[in-house]
Amino acid sequence: MVNSGIRDILIANEIVPIQKIRKLVGLARHSNVMVAVDDPDNVDNLSLAAGNANVNLRVLIEVDIGMGRCGVASGQPVLDLAQKVLKSKHLKFCGIMGYEGHTVVIPDFNERKQKTEESLDFLNESKDLLERNGINVDIVSGGGTGTYNITGQYPCMTEIQAGSYIVMDAFYNNVVAEFDCALTIMTAVISRPNRDIAIVDAGIKTLTREFGLPLVKNIEGAKVLSLSEEHGKIDLSECGANPKPGDKIELIPTHCCTTINLHECFYGLRNGKLETILNIAARGKVR
Repeated sequence: MVNSGIRDILIANEIVPIQKIRKLVGLARHSNVMVAVDDPDNVDNLSLAAGNANVNLRVLIEVDIGMGRCGVASGQPVLDLAQKVLKSKHLKFCGIMGYEGHTVVIPDFNERKQKTEESLDFLNESKDLLERNGINVDIVSGGGTGTYNITGQYPCMTEIQAGSYIVMDAFYNNVVAEFDCALTIMTAVISRPNRDIAIVDAGIKTLTREFGLPLVKNIEGAKVLSLSEEHGKIDLSECGANPKPGDKIELIPTHCCTTINLHECFYGLRNGKLETILNIAARGKVR
């Protein structure tokens, strides 16, 4: 993103290993990068590295608002960490963030709204506590594709971290149907062991299944039965289609994020014609 000219970047996660911190502050020389923190020692290490690189690094305090993953507890722990950040010479406290990932796929909208707002109350309480103690909170960040229209209307929020809506997937589409699924995997039939089964050349090395099996897009009534490493088994018993080896079948992934990370590029089609090929530059960047 930095190399592509994007300057305002939030890394909505903690960067802890020293090697990664050094890379982070190096990027801060060329962009207005911001990172989440939830630990006093991490604050010290970030400040030291930023000083050595002669940069000021923006930080948000991550608050655990119910997901039980990263983040400090709301209330006094947020205040304590904010005061530490403010005393750190090379860090700039910008605000707080939280992620209600435990609510984003609740099927019923009213329940999803209730649970989301209960979670966001923790952010609001933390913001109020900071401001009562004279600490300005410019940013309150959170939200996801499944809660964009809930978190986006919650009074204290200043930005939404939704991303999946750009391409969508079959799992999320059950929750927020207003976003169409643009992402599909093009496969080819490689075998027809019998009239009811087609085997395609895409398995779990091609698309992920942690949120369930993919959907068949272009054959009504067809259903994916299973995925192995390089094969997908499709049930054709409830449809009239009779694809032959070599015919193409499009699959809609159930999890766009992890599926995209398996591929080198996007093929952008409009009205059935290839318009562009976009490299997925960030795939596999786990070092």
